[in-house]
Amino acid sequence: MYPEKVDHLSPGFDFTVAFVESKTWFHSLHYAGEMLSDSHIDVIFHYFRKKAAVTKICKCSFTTTDVLFQVSMERAYAATLDKTFCWSSFASICDTIGGLQLPYSKPWDEVEHVLMPLYIKKQMHWILARFCIKDWCIYVYNSLNSYRDASLAKEVVKPLLVMLPLFFRHMDHFSKHGFGIQRDIKLNFVPDLPVQLSNMSSNFHKKFN
Repeated sequence: MYPEKVDHLSPGFDFTVAFVESKTWFHSLHYAGEMLSDSHIDVIFHYFRKKAAVTKICKCSFTTTDVLFQVSMERAYAATLDKTFCWSSFASICDTIGGLQLPYSKPWDEVEHVLMPLYIKKQMHWILARFCIKDWCIYVYNSLNSYRDASLAKEVVKPLLVMLPLFFRHMDHFSKHGFGIQRDIKLNFVPDLPVQLSNMSSNFHKKFN
């Protein structure tokens, strides 16, 4: 986007979860038609958590995950399928659920909602999953709405549907929430959302979320 000799920013910007030294990074965040990177998403969700913790203006309690959480859950799901799963290999997931992994995060047994950014590789497209613990349901916000779009989104969400109950049981979160037994998580695609014509839109994603 910018020639290399003028792209560098000095000093850079420390966003706690990412250190940015590129003008192109900000250009991609600001203008429509640009792809959002992992660091864009992590910074956006970091400030969601920080705003909730510092301003106290949110009526409902929530926390968020980061991009790495999706990767870790997919690996845990794959390990379950091939019977190589070991709890010690996925301690970072327990730390995230316990509110220990990310700045300004909260333990999941103290919040009503968990916002999770999910990336669909086949479409190069970000969606939002909102895990409502009280409803025991994952609500999916997807700005692409064809049958194929829904099918691909279901594939991305499936590791969460399978693995989250296992981690909740392992961490004794069922008893903390008064769920006496393990239950399957419901899945709900939120209808009547604004629809984007292209998945290459950073502004749409920020407004959508």
